[in-house]
Amino acid sequence: MQVSNPLFPSFRAWELPQPPEPPRLLAELAAKHQASSGAKPPAEPSTTRANGSIGQSPTVQAFLLRVQELGALYLLGSDGDDRLSGWSNSFIDGGNGNDSISVWSDSVVSGGDGDDAVRAWSNTVTMGGAGNDTISAWSDSIVDAGAGDDAVRAWSNTVTMGGAGNDTISAWSDSMVDGGAGNDTISVWSNSRAYGGDGDDSISARVGGYVEGGAGNDTIDAANGTIVSGGAGDDMIRADTGATVLFNAGDGKDTVFVNRDVSIKLGEGLSADNMSVTLSGNVATVSFGDGSDQLTLDLGFHPVNLSFADGTSMEIKADTFSALRARAGETKLD
Repeated sequence: MQVSNPLFPSFRAWELPQPPEPPRLLAELAAKHQASSGAKPPAEPSTTRANGSIGQSPTVQAFLLRVQELGALYLLGSDGDDRLSGWSNSFIDGGNGNDSISVWSDSVVSGGDGDDAVRAWSNTVTMGGAGNDTISAWSDSIVDAGAGDDAVRAWSNTVTMGGAGNDTISAWSDSMVDGGAGNDTISVWSNSRAYGGDGDDSISARVGGYVEGGAGNDTIDAANGTIVSGGAGDDMIRADTGATVLFNAGDGKDTVFVNRDVSIKLGEGLSADNMSVTLSGNVATVSFGDGSDQLTLDLGFHPVNLSFADGTSMEIKADTFSALRARAGETKLD
């Protein structure tokens, strides 16, 4: 069987994280905010709703009353499809329904059940709730997308939790993404951490990041000093420009496409004494023990360094002629 890159030639070309979209706020919103801030607060928050979410909690009611006393804005949606906009320092509960919510910085949004669209500025907290939500959040924000197949775009220094479902998440630098259960697609930029969770995830990471695929057959593209742990399952990893691949006992059978300056660190129980290596063309098969843990290395023109937990190491490389033949499709792994 020929070992082929399933996403040749670019192994699913690196996907740059998509920037979030800014909140859509009408010019009249400022005037509305001024009016609401100057108005005398009622005796208690207006939270009446047949099947509302946070509005029915006495604790939250007291909290919202205090918020109103401080001059902040809070909006409670209905159980229909609401369009809600809030200025900075707002608290918005969309309730049930397919809501469209825009809010500026230092705000909190609860989308509730339904397929919600939320745009939140910096330093915000967004809880999507159940449903297939679309969420944009700017810097220093937290997103809990909730259950459903959610699409999240987050800027720098953010925390995003996808929850259960097949989520699509982009996050920029110094961020953390936890895809949760489901077959997630995650892209992160520099110094960010991505956790795929359970499921067959597809993850891209660049520039000093960390990726943990979790359980499932994951596809991971990592480079520029990124550290990758595929986790349990038969993972496919493209590693380039200073990337490090972690492989531990129980991780399964992983395939690594090796490019420039790549190293593989092996965990406890995976030693040179219980390792066997076979080389066919530019493909090295590294097996441990009974073979349940195995690395298939597509070496190309680049050697790879294997380091063991006891501090020893070894280099594996293919000869240039075999690599050229493999690139021409002539070398097969039997």
